[in-house]
Order: sequence, then structure tokens, then C-alpha cells
Amino acid sequence: MNVEQMLADIELACKQKVVFGNLKNGNVALKSIPSEINIDDVQKLMDGTTEAKAYQDLVDRATNRRYPGNFGDQNGAFLEYQDSEHALDPGRTPTMPASPWQQTIC
Repeated sequence: MNVEQMLADIELACKQKVVFGNLKNGNVALKSIPSEINIDDVQKLMDGTTEAKAYQDLVDRATNRRYPGNFGDQNGAFLEYQDSEHALDPGRTPTMPASPWQQTIC
């Protein structure tokens, strides 16, 4: 066995020691999870998430019914923007109807 091989073996042993220590720490952390987290709390969190998702779906359906343009559709939103832009054309000045009470001042 030469010196280079011995140095490579020492380096490999050091890396294996670090990996083993990290695995040991991870195992301790995994074993401590059940004592830190109550299963009832997890179930409540999951139930709350399910209820929130159902409510969000209800709001989405109501919004889509009220606004058939479906603002989630970017192409539809862009077309709606273009329509409003044409309606508010700055080059076009609105004409006001003549008032029947309009008086001429001399």
C-alpha cells in the first residue's frame, strides 16, 4: 500500500464518518416528530384546508357566473381591455347636446 492509497482511504473514512453522523441526527429528528406534533392538530389543519378549498371553489363559481368574461383567462381580459380602450378613444371628443335653456350673451 502506498501513501496515496492511504490518504484516499483516510479521506473516504472521514466522509463516511460525516455521513454516518448526519444519518444519526436525521434518525433522532424523525423519532422526535411524533412527540412534537399531535395527530389531532394535523387532522384539524387538513379539515380546515379542505373547507377553505371548498369555499374558494364556491367563490370561483359565483364569480365566473357574475362575470362571464372569466377574468382568469388572460386572452379574454386583454380583449376586454382593448374594447374599453376603444370606447375611451382620446382622439374622439364627445359632443354635448344643446341645452334648451341655453342663452346667448351679448
